[in-house]
Amino acid sequence: MKKKGIYTIFVVSEGASKIFKFKVPVLRGRLGIGILTLTLLLLALLIVDYVNTKSKIFMLKSLKTENQILHEQMLTLANKARKVESELQTIKQLETKVRVMLNAEKPEQSTASFGIGGFSDDYNEYPISNTSIDSNLTYRKVASKMDNVTGRLQIEQSSMVELQEIMAERNSILSSFPSVWPSRGWITSGFGYRVYPFTGENKFHEGIDISTRIGATVVVPADGIVTEQTYDISFGNNIIIDHGYGFVTRYGHLSKIDVKAGEIVKRGTKIGEAGNTGMSTGPHLHYEIRLNGVPVNPENYILN
Repeated sequence: MKKKGIYTIFVVSEGASKIFKFKVPVLRGRLGIGILTLTLLLLALLIVDYVNTKSKIFMLKSLKTENQILHEQMLTLANKARKVESELQTIKQLETKVRVMLNAEKPEQSTASFGIGGFSDDYNEYPISNTSIDSNLTYRKVASKMDNVTGRLQIEQSSMVELQEIMAERNSILSSFPSVWPSRGWITSGFGYRVYPFTGENKFHEGIDISTRIGATVVVPADGIVTEQTYDISFGNNIIIDHGYGFVTRYGHLSKIDVKAGEIVKRGTKIGEAGNTGMSTGPHLHYEIRLNGVPVNPENYILN
């Protein structure tokens, strides 16, 4: 029931046993309703803000935990990369020494573009941050350093392959170098001009004569392949071996030949026995070396 300027409010109890009546001026009623509505609205906003704040706090804690884990993982990665870089430096120093020994030094131009900076032990270099910008910056720092190490590792791997090829070639050359005595004895006629015993004329001797007993072992002084095992008037039973790299050796006046043409022999392998066959004044081994077809003094090559 409404009177002029007044609201009448009836409150009926359950069962309608009691009825309460309140009279409220219209202005006050409207003001009260407005205040109540505003209070409820503010309360609702506070509840929503509280829920959002709690959610953000939870997400922030979660991101911070994830960021901490990521930070630790990046530090672990950085430490591993630093160790790899240190090992690379050690390998590089060893490679340099080996190249010096092999006389295979090369200009240092390739690694310069990657720099030689290492990883810092200062944890502040990789600050823990809750912002994606700082986290991305940290990631880029570690990624850049990893790219540096990876690039240097690839270059060093390539260099090692090259060094391995050089060493294999040098080993092949060394194994083909006629550097040991083919038989034990004493030199009775050296390399160079001499009086030829059968004619008395001055004639160039293209090898050395090693005086020894008949049947003394004759070994090959370097790896090679037998190209000839034959008999002729001058050298009697003789063997010719090609060692590669321009080296060819001959063994003359043998009493026995133990190898065949086409056979591959290794340094120290027995190839025959000394004798007195062909044009010879006594038991001995005629030994000569030719380098690119030119006779050279065998004594200049024997190391033992």
